[in-house]
Order: sequence, then C-alpha cells, then structure tokens
Amino acid sequence: MIIDKLTIENYRNFTNFEIELKRFNLIIGENNIGKTNLLNALGLIFSPDITFFQKRNLEVDDINYHAVQKFKNEVKDAAKFEDLKEKFPEIKIEVVLSGFNHDQEAILGDWFTGEWNTDISKNKAKITYLFSINHTKKIEEWFQNTKGPLSKNNSVDTIDFPITHYSYSIFGGDDRTKRIDYYWLSFLKMEFLDALRDAKTQLMTSGKNTLLNKVLSVQTDSKIDDIKNKLFELKELINNESSVFSDIKQNIEEFLKKVSIENSESKIAFIFAGVESSEILKKISLIYGTNPIDIERNGLGRNNLLYISLLLSQLMQQVETKEKKVFYRLVGIEEPEAHLHPHLQVHLSRNIDTESSDERQIIITSHSTHIISQLSLDDTIVLYHDENENKIKPYYLFKYIPKESKNYLSRFLDATKSTLFFARKVILVEGISEQLLIPEFFEITYNQSMEQKGISLINVGGVAFEHFLRILKEGYFIKGLVLTDSDSETCAKHRTDSLERAYRNIKYISICKTQKSTFELDLIESNSKEIGKEFLLGAFLKTRRNKGKQVKKQIGNNEITDSKDFFKNIYEKGKVNYKAEFAMNLLEVLRDEQNKDKRKYFNVPEYIKSGFTHIVGSNG
Repeated sequence: MIIDKLTIENYRNFTNFEIELKRFNLIIGENNIGKTNLLNALGLIFSPDITFFQKRNLEVDDINYHAVQKFKNEVKDAAKFEDLKEKFPEIKIEVVLSGFNHDQEAILGDWFTGEWNTDISKNKAKITYLFSINHTKKIEEWFQNTKGPLSKNNSVDTIDFPITHYSYSIFGGDDRTKRIDYYWLSFLKMEFLDALRDAKTQLMTSGKNTLLNKVLSVQTDSKIDDIKNKLFELKELINNESSVFSDIKQNIEEFLKKVSIENSESKIAFIFAGVESSEILKKISLIYGTNPIDIERNGLGRNNLLYISLLLSQLMQQVETKEKKVFYRLVGIEEPEAHLHPHLQVHLSRNIDTESSDERQIIITSHSTHIISQLSLDDTIVLYHDENENKIKPYYLFKYIPKESKNYLSRFLDATKSTLFFARKVILVEGISEQLLIPEFFEITYNQSMEQKGISLINVGGVAFEHFLRILKEGYFIKGLVLTDSDSETCAKHRTDSLERAYRNIKYISICKTQKSTFELDLIESNSKEIGKEFLLGAFLKTRRNKGKQVKKQIGNNEITDSKDFFKNIYEKGKVNYKAEFAMNLLEVLRDEQNKDKRKYFNVPEYIKSGFTHIVGSNG
C-alpha cells in the first residue's frame, strides 16, 4: 500500500497543492518552498510512533497567510454574520491510498472511495485531516465583538483570527461524518527524521523516549531473563559476607550507629544495577567503527548514519514480526546528507531506496546534488513556485520526456550538473572554456553574480543540447538559454540552425550562436584592440610564455587583425590545444586586483550579451 496522491489546502505556504507520490520519492527544491511543510502535513494524519510528534490542533501561523488576510478583509466587508458564514478558511490534508494487501484492506475497507472492486489492487481509500471552524453561537459573538472596534478605525489589523473556535477531525472516504477513531489510525505509522535531529541523544538509552531505548524495549521485551539472572548473581556476590566489600560495609555501619538515629538493626548493601528491564537498557549504548569509540565522541556524520540505520532496522523488524500490528509505515527523512562528506552521501543514496516495500513508503527531501545525481530521476520531484498562479507546484522530472533523453541524462547528470534542478533560469554551454568564463562575463555585465540572479550554468560537454531543451520546454523553467558555436566553417554548420528552428516559437528559450565559428574567435574579434587586447595577451603570456612574448612583440601597438591566426596559437586541430588553460588564465587576469578598474572595458561578445538580456530581462 502506498499514498498515491496528497492534497494540501491552506496549510502554511500551500494554498491548493496536489502531488502524486510513488513507493520511493526524492523531493527537492529551493529553501522555504515547502518540503518540510509537506512532511509535517502528512504527520497530521498518520500516527507517531518512534520519532515523530505533531500536535494536531494548529495555530494561526499554520494557516496560509494569504488565506488569513483574505478572510480578515471579508470580515471587514461583511454586514452581518450570514455573509461570512461560508468563508472561514479551513486546512485540509487529504491522502489517497492504493495497492492494498488483505490485512491493509481490513483496516482501510471502510474508507474506500468510489466504487468497490473485487480486485482489491484496484480500490482506493481516502483519509482526510480537516481543521475547521466550529459553527456555534460563540463564533457569532466573536463576529459581533470584532465588528465593534473595526467600525471605528476600519483596519483589519484589529481583527484577531478566531483560532480558539477551530478544531480538527480526521475522517475516511468521502463522508465528513465518518470520523476515524485513533485506534484505527494507530495501525498506520509515520516516522520523521527532521533536519535538526539530535542523533547523539537518540543513540543513547538514558531517557525512555530515545530511539535506541524504544528499539531495545520493543525487541528485547521478555527476552532478557538470562541477563537479569546474571545481574542478580553479581548483586549477591557483591553483598556476600566474604566479598572484598564486606569490610567497607562494616566500617560504614559502625559510623552510622554513631551519627544516625535510624534503627540500630538497619543494614546497608551495595547495588550493582537494578534488575528491571528498563534499568538494564539504560546501561547499553552503541559503538561503531574500525576502532570503536563511544557515541559521545563520534563525529556527527557517523552518528547520523547510525541513527538512520537504527531507525530503518526497527521499521523492518516491526513490519516482519507485526509486534505492534503496524500494517503501513511512512518514513520521512529530511536532508539525509547532514554532516556526511560526498562519498558517504553517494553511498547512502545508492542504498536508501532499496528499503521501501509493500508496507513501507519513503519520502526524502534534500539539497544535495550528490544525492540527486545518484537516485533515479523517475523518483525525483521538484517543488517550485509558479509565479503566474502564485502557488507551489510539483514538477515530475521526465514525465513527458522521450526515453532516449531520459536515459542520456540519467547517465550524464553528476553532482555539478544536477544543480540544473535548483535554479529556474538555466544557461547551457558546450565546454569547459565557456563554463569558466561565462559567469565572469555576467559579473562584468551586471555587477552581480549569476547565483544572485538565480541562474544555473550547465556545461553539457558537447552539443547535446536537445536532451536538456526537452526538459526546459515542459514548463518548469522560467527561462533557458543556449550559448553555442555556430560551427560556420565546419560540416556541423546546419546543427545550430536546426536547433533555432525547433525552438523559435518558445519564448522562454533562446538559442544564441557565435558570429564566427567558435566561442574563442568571437572573444578575440570583440577584444582585438585597446584594453581588451591587453587582457587577451596577458592570458596568452600565462598560457604559452615564450610564444606569447613573440606574438606580443609582433602585434606591438597594433590591433589583432587576424583572429584565426591568433587562435591557432591556442588551438589547432591535431597540433595544439590550450583552450581550457587559456580560459583559466583569462579568468585569472580578469580577476586580478590590479585590473579591477580596467575589466569593465573588456568586451563581452555580442551573442553572449544578447543571451544575457534574454535570461535576465531587458532591465537587468
């Protein structure tokens, strides 16, 4: 059984949100887009067990801000209570579940929606959390008391939202009156490892509410009698009259008789440990590593991995044994990359998705490009803000992308290129030279970084732009730009023309090509004289010192008249290839503190400036 669909209305930053889910889900997106709120919303329905606690009675701040403001304006405009009666905002969290086995059908059968099918795999159940107003006489009194002060100053700021008149209910199916008893919800559990989890504390047994204590309590209940017996024998041995402690006890008892008013027959004894199971468990902790050390002294990353592993092992054990009759578990893990270096992030992501099953569904949220690049793009969902509709939406990667593009990108995306999904304005370039220099050209042009403008630059490592453009044209990205060589003097000269024709009618995608055959030739042509020439020669001298001196002497005070001839010193097919090194050295010269007043006179090639105007907008 899994959640097929989740709908959220008026909860925090969600207004009218709907998302399809699978057995394993990776949810990504920019900060404050709602990834944590999505997991918290699910927690309002499913019962907590080990890690998750969510109070179901909400506060004003849990109601969508715009819904609250809209309601306050409606209060202001309402002449009488009847005008307002149907306008109180409510929070609704709704899940549709499918894929039941017979045990799950027995629990959820009363909550089925639509027509019942003898093939249980085709049936769907619905559970809804509703936080809504209680329509009683008191809410009418609230309205009258609110309208009084409002009539004097006419400001909605004086309106106190009637949160104390709200309450929640959880019902099944399509009938709001079919409330679900907590007993039945207890068969469906949710675990939530939030981003601020205290892994070290949870891996100890000192408190009964820690994860390790709960795991040991459940899985060792009535199974540690041997340990109890051994501890009892040790207790007897310590207090034996012939033990090494007997003289100490006797000395203490003698002094007690002198200083205490207790009965003279009172005796003292040493206690090694209580023999209650809970007391035994408090003495146990985990150690881990080639040279095992205490949890207290472990690194944060190691403890984080231990914590995730401990939780998953507990979930698997409970599903297999049915000790608590848990027939479905939803596991939410927020930022599993916390405190892990890239290699561990990659290893974790390659194995975490194998832990989902028929009775266990996993949702991971992440900002890590290392994790994104390793997990299946079929399971990846991007949350983004649609500015046209002013709402949060999900974008399902490759839902409409041809199979060949999907296969290509699955192999191609690595930790650097997967930044594609963290920005909604994207510039695609052919190679390392453009990747190094385009961000610097952008700063020269706008005196701002591409990151400040929310732009991601992706080096496609060739001319395979089509695969990326198929993603861009599906509507998630606001703008896309391709900066490509025209290859006007090669057999590939028709490639760019074909690309331009294919995307000519998509306004938010622009194909900008070089005027000459390559990026470097346009760069040389644009900076053939004056300060621009100084920058090129400075980079050339760093790239090829001896040859650079010769060329600089030959040019002297003249401009570079033959860009092809100059370019041959940097790149000539089959002979020399200093393109990447030249680009790196030009970047260094442009960033040199001595050149900070001159760099604004460096000429960015026209096709690149035209592309910048498209991606940023005419006003910058």
